[in-house]
This record gives sequence, structure tokens and C-alpha cells, in this order.
Amino acid sequence: MSKMKKKPEQVAIIGDLVRSRGSSRIDLHEKLKAALAELPADAIEAFAPTVGDEIQGVFADLPSAIRSMHLLRLTMLAHGSDIRFGIGTGEITHVGDGIQDGSAWWHAREAIETVDELASKPGWAGVRTGLVDDDEARATLPTIHLIDAALTKLKPGACATLLGILRGETNCETAKRLGISDSANSQRTKSNDLRPLAAAMLALWPSGHDDGE
Repeated sequence: MSKMKKKPEQVAIIGDLVRSRGSSRIDLHEKLKAALAELPADAIEAFAPTVGDEIQGVFADLPSAIRSMHLLRLTMLAHGSDIRFGIGTGEITHVGDGIQDGSAWWHAREAIETVDELASKPGWAGVRTGLVDDDEARATLPTIHLIDAALTKLKPGACATLLGILRGETNCETAKRLGISDSANSQRTKSNDLRPLAAAMLALWPSGHDDGE
């Protein structure tokens, strides 16, 4: 038997799609497929569907993982759907035939189960991200949860406008993409306090605040 090959510590993410009441399973997965195609190309292993409504991806560092997580969730929210995530760091072991194991995946699974349980508690309904990592990384979790809760409250149109801000679009460019007036898009930004929310999100992303496209 060949020896198992190990990689340095990496970040694994498991995403669990939350279906909206008005969407069929086929329609929802088509939206997910389109959203995945728009993500930055910096993942070690890009997000891809696995079993049921789950997706998985592997990243080199936490900021890159958070960026793709935020962009994917926002895109799905703009379509009226949602997704929860479990993030885990550690080793990823390749055991052959495309099968992976290791502490990063164990932690990611634990994280998504933890956030699912947390969201069922009073006052925590808006959280969508679990994280199992060292103490330094866990210090960012309260900020991640604040962002989670803020995104949960946004309507689909506001999520689409926020995506434009994060991508560096001008107000005019975003309005044109969404088929609304400049003033309507500007009003969305102001009434939903999207700029401070975008700043908080960008602070957790890789330096340079580029969405990778």
C-alpha cells in the first residue's frame, strides 16, 4: 500500500444550501452553478457540489476562504436563497481515488453542525458561519457573525447592490447591471448602510480587497 500524502495546513469549507420556498431544486442548483462560476480563481480546490445540497472547497488561507464564502452567499441571497458554511483548518490527507480526509475536514464538519445548532437559539437566527480553528482565528468569529446577521436581514436587491460595492463598481455601473436608476441604487446603499457593511467584509478579505476577477 502506498503511503498517504499530506499537505500543509489548509482551510476546508463545507457549504449547505438552504432552499427558498419558491425555488425548485433544479432552479436552485442552476443558480448555484452560475454563482460558483463567478467566484475568484484563487482556491486550491474550487467550490464544487458534492452530495445533496452540499458544496466543498479548499483554500490556502482564511481570508481567501472568507472572501469566496461572502461572495457566494451574497449571490445566492440576491436570488432569494441562502447557504450556511462550516470552516475548518488543519491537514488535508489524500487517500487515493479523489478521497480526502484529515483534521481540516473534521473541523469543517464540526463547524457547520455547530452553526446549525447555534442558529436555532434565540437571538442567533441570522448566523450562517461556523469556524473551528486556533484561538487567533476564532477571534474573528464575532465579526463574521455580525456580518452574517446583517446579510440575513438584507433583501435580495440590497444584496445585489452590495455585490457591486464589493466588486468596485461605480453606482452607475451597478444600477445599469441591475436595471434600476442610479438614484434607486444609491438609495439602497444609504438606507441599508451598505458601505460600512462592505468595509467590515473587506477587512476580513485578502489585502488589496480585490474580488479576484
